[in-house]
Amino acid sequence: MFTARENRVFAKSTMILAGVLVVGLVGLGAFFGLRWLRGGEPAPLPAPTKTPLALSTPTPTRTLVPTPTPTLVVAATTPTPTTSQATPTATPSGGGELPASGWGGFDSLLLGVGLVTLMIAARLARGRIS
Repeated sequence: MFTARENRVFAKSTMILAGVLVVGLVGLGAFFGLRWLRGGEPAPLPAPTKTPLALSTPTPTRTLVPTPTPTLVVAATTPTPTTSQATPTATPSGGGELPASGWGGFDSLLLGVGLVTLMIAARLARGRIS
């Protein structure tokens, strides 16, 4: 019914899973143990209190205020552009395209090839076991 090889694979996988369980439990124990050794939970913060209002106002000080001086305004005459004159416009550098962000085409392609390779390797390994 079952061969000795299948029993060995089952025993190995059981030992590996038990080892992963033990490592996880040791990690949790270390996390909570270190927390306990450091003094447990941090002390709660005190309740906020209202800040008292200032009852005295600062006394005004003398500051120098700049005095306005009369200035001459010269109106510059600039010619208005006609329809035959071209108005220069600013063009964004780089052709106006948005910068690349997130997953690009090459990254998605590599991820897909990696997943297909993993599926093929799993199928081949499964075929060799049985």
